[in-house]
Amino acid sequence: MKNILLAALAALLLPAALFAAAPQGRNFEGYSKYVKMHVHFDVNADATYTESVEYALKLLDKQGVDGVNTQSVSYSNSLSDMKVVAAYTVKKNGKRIDVSKDNFQVETNSGENGASPLISDIKTKTVVFPDVDVGDTIVFSYKLIQKEALFPRQFTYAHVFSNEYICEDCELSLSAPASLPVRVEARDVKGGEEAKKNGKRQWTWHFENREIAKPEQLSVSSFDYAPRVMISTFKDYAELAAAYEQRAKPKAAVTPEIKALAADLTKDAKTDRKAAKALYDWVAKNIAYAGNCIGIGSVVPHGTDHILSNKIGDCKDHTALLQALLAAKGIESTPVLVNSGSVYSLPELPMVSVFNHVINYIPSFNLYADSTSEVIPFGMLPPAEEGKPVIHTAKFTGIQHTPPSDNAANKGLSHVEITFNEDGSADGVVKTSVSGMQGLEAKEFFERLDMTRYKEMVLQASLSAHGYKGTGEYVHYDDPKADGDKFTYEVKFHAEDAINLPGPGAMYVTPLIAHHTVSVGRFLTAVNVERPLHSFPCSGGSATEEIIFHLPASAQLMAVPKDLHLKIKDASYDSTYKQEGNSVVTSRSIVDNTPGNVCAPEVYDEFKPFYARITKDLKAQVIYK
Repeated sequence: MKNILLAALAALLLPAALFAAAPQGRNFEGYSKYVKMHVHFDVNADATYTESVEYALKLLDKQGVDGVNTQSVSYSNSLSDMKVVAAYTVKKNGKRIDVSKDNFQVETNSGENGASPLISDIKTKTVVFPDVDVGDTIVFSYKLIQKEALFPRQFTYAHVFSNEYICEDCELSLSAPASLPVRVEARDVKGGEEAKKNGKRQWTWHFENREIAKPEQLSVSSFDYAPRVMISTFKDYAELAAAYEQRAKPKAAVTPEIKALAADLTKDAKTDRKAAKALYDWVAKNIAYAGNCIGIGSVVPHGTDHILSNKIGDCKDHTALLQALLAAKGIESTPVLVNSGSVYSLPELPMVSVFNHVINYIPSFNLYADSTSEVIPFGMLPPAEEGKPVIHTAKFTGIQHTPPSDNAANKGLSHVEITFNEDGSADGVVKTSVSGMQGLEAKEFFERLDMTRYKEMVLQASLSAHGYKGTGEYVHYDDPKADGDKFTYEVKFHAEDAINLPGPGAMYVTPLIAHHTVSVGRFLTAVNVERPLHSFPCSGGSATEEIIFHLPASAQLMAVPKDLHLKIKDASYDSTYKQEGNSVVTSRSIVDNTPGNVCAPEVYDEFKPFYARITKDLKAQVIYK
């Protein structure tokens, strides 16, 4: 159950001050609360719309000032216009202070001399509210006018209501012409469709929350479980897939430049799979990744000529370029829409916003590929994309799923041998071998390490993290840029005053140095976390630590810890401690076969006591005199 992720999908732009620890002596109500939050969409026949937002946010505590007195709205400068309707502070005595024109700040991403920006056209308007103090309320209302639909004549919107902030009067409403095939899906909110008005269909939903809930550290996104309203004009996910494919496919055209590049990159490849890998590797290493937030470009990739000339692109650009290169070699592929965050479910209604990433799928190898990450090798996916529902935009055959985490591949072995000297100092060697996600983490760490001039300081800090003063050196480590997910490295170190000699004394059975990735302890991240109320992201793997202590002749071993063997449904733990003369040979191994990538709260119930027993064992001590 390792690799637990913190997850939350914000329904609104909420001040960070809403989420903090409770002041001692009273119940925590948040540092601010929404007295009112109303959002209304007036949709036109062509799926353009006006979004009207009005909210009143009251400051409850001094610590929330920074989260209240400044409010920002961001939008696409090419797709939208924004108009402030009202902005003012209401003092607790009822006095109103309007925001002056000098209290606005506008930041625009734009190109030079009127040209289009390369990466983003996001415009942000910030309002600074005057004289905000405890008990005061800021009132802000504005309109966003969407001038062009992201997908022609299609409208989708997802609104999640969170119980992690107080909202006394939350309302979402919608008006749309009868000609638009609007469908809605509401969960745990009041309201629905009402009588037509001015020839338009009308919907209104209400939500109220007066008791703030603590954010869950383990939870999947609140999108998967919280009260919400889904709105969509798409008939089904097949229609959504086709809408993406219609505009994305021409961008992946096989041009003469693409043909020549594909031929050059695969000239040594003997099989289609090796050719696909060569193309993937080149895109991952040569096309820088940058988010593209430019109008319709947020859902339509650039052409391959633009991507190649700039050597930069977002996920859609990466996907289109790799698709074109593969096609040049006769290898079919399709773009895949996926959520790369902590959303693990798809609503029944087709929603555009639930997808925030695009990757490739190669059917001949039954293989998903995400070239936006240099670290992830061909044939693997980042953890946040494993076990996810996805949409193949070409040849759509229903909702598919990416493969779950490969627990068997995520493993590490660490061999530690430490010789304690007569003066209490210690000399140690750590040899480590890792693979799977553990291997990729190590490669990323050592690639960053290569960029620092002071590697010895990293190991000094590692010794300090365990409370020791000393020195260390990296004797060897593999090339972090080499292919694959396997990685080995070796560390030598010297620690002063490692044990108390002459004794008597006791020492924990630890490697003394925090040697990066392999340890049983890294599997125990949830041991001190409250029981989750909702499902949470999870995965498995294994780790084995072999630790050998050699004591000097002047010391006498008095006792070694007892062995421990634990087993639950999806995991096991084994530790052995053997005395061999004046040496102690320790082996600790944890195997976690947690299935899938989402665990129910009941899984936590089983792992909590399992982890607690292991935590005690990791504190086992060797007694000597």
